[in-house]
Formats: sequence, structure tokens, C-alpha cells
Amino acid sequence: MGKDIYLKWKKRFFQSWNLEMMAGPKRRDLIGETIYLGRYPQADKGDISPIPWMILDVWGESGLLITKECLMVSAYCDMKKLEYDLKYLEWQNSLARERCKEFFYKAFNEKEREIIQKRNIINEGSGSMCQDLVFLLSEKEVKTCFPDKESRKALLSGYAKEQRCAGGYSSRDQYADWWILPQYERRNGPVTSLSGIQYPYGFLYPKAVLTNGEIRFRERMAYYKYFAIRPCIQINLAAYQNIEAKSRKIAGRWRNQKNSPYGYGLV
Repeated sequence: MGKDIYLKWKKRFFQSWNLEMMAGPKRRDLIGETIYLGRYPQADKGDISPIPWMILDVWGESGLLITKECLMVSAYCDMKKLEYDLKYLEWQNSLARERCKEFFYKAFNEKEREIIQKRNIINEGSGSMCQDLVFLLSEKEVKTCFPDKESRKALLSGYAKEQRCAGGYSSRDQYADWWILPQYERRNGPVTSLSGIQYPYGFLYPKAVLTNGEIRFRERMAYYKYFAIRPCIQINLAAYQNIEAKSRKIAGRWRNQKNSPYGYGLV
């Protein structure tokens, strides 16, 4: 049964892909599809398994992907560092970015890393730019890709849920509060926050999609340790097609993709 489902998906996915290559840079056929790439602890016991990704956007040979579930639990920034320097509120210096970098090297092998493309991220506040292989969505991207509250709700993986329960959350909480890129609220002059942090031209806030799908940003979110990270990547879809085809030949002797050491394709 799993093989039949996979073959149906494969035919539909690559028919859409071939159409896109012929028809131009902006096709919507693949948006919303699920593909598997990389491996990461997701089950309750931390068993490593293939990572399911949702295709959010496609242009040319590139695709924007986000994990189906929130895979990690983390604060947005390191509060101990923040006490000495406000730069740690910016994305390029944040703890969330460090966790995304760790995820890249833990989840993907050498061949997989080669098809993941760097993305330019503008740092709110300073206006500087950095490049990342794993990143968070901006509010604009969230509203474009997930236009309503219901579609923004994201489940926690079993592994991430165990981490959050260690922080006092109920195991019955299915949905996650997940981080997105921070928000800078510009003011006419310097501002001192309630916690004594001084901002030269306004406030820089951590921002998140809450369990009910609302997008909020508040100063106190900087203290929240048990919000989740929902990684995003940008990949070369043509290169993904190549490694997916090769991996199927190697994994063909396995009963199903779940038991295979190769985390490509859909089953």
C-alpha cells in the first residue's frame, strides 16, 4: 500500500515539475505538496526519522519549504547575553538562529546540504543583512503562505512536546507557539523598556505565531523558553529530484520508506 501511494505521488509531483520547467518560473502546481528531506528526532522517544516539508512557494528551480511540525523548543534569544548588549535581539545574533544552524548540520547529510540554497535575511532594527541556510519566516511570508489563523496552527513533534513538557506545559497541548522573524517598532526618539533595556529609536520585539494562529510581538516574549522553532529552507528542486531518484534505488530493498536510512520522497 505504501509503495502504491508513493508511486502515485511521484507521478503527480514530477509531472507538475516537468510542466513547471516548460511553462515558466512561477507555477503553483507544487505549492502545498509534501516532500521528505533530511532526518531528525521527531517521535516521543527521540527516534530519528525522515523530515516532512511543505512547499510554500516555487520560482524557477527554487522552492521555499517549511517543516510540517515544529521540531525544536527554544527561547528566541539568550537573556544572559541580552543583559549586556541589545544586539542579541536581532536575528543575526539570536539564539534561534544558532539553533537553526545546529539543525542544518544535524538533519542533513553532505549531499542534502548541497541542494539547500542560502537566503538573504534583513535584520530588523540595524538594517544589516545576513545569509542563512535554515531560517524563520517573516510576518509578511507567514500571512502570504498561511492567510488565516487556522492554517497557521502548527503541531509539535512528539520529541519537541517532551521538551516543552519538561518546562511545565501540559502534554495535552497539541499546538505550538512558533517563532518568526522579530519586529522593529520605530519611534521618534530613544525608549526605555519596562525591564530597563534602552532602545535608541524604538523597540525590537521577538515575534511568534501563537497556538490560536494569531501573530503577536511583545517585549516579554524574550523571556519565553518553551516556544518552538519551525525551520524553513530554500532548495534547488531539480537537484532534489536527482538525489531522490538515486536514493530510491538504494532504498528499494527496504519494506517501506520509514524503515529506510534514506529520507527522501513521500510514502
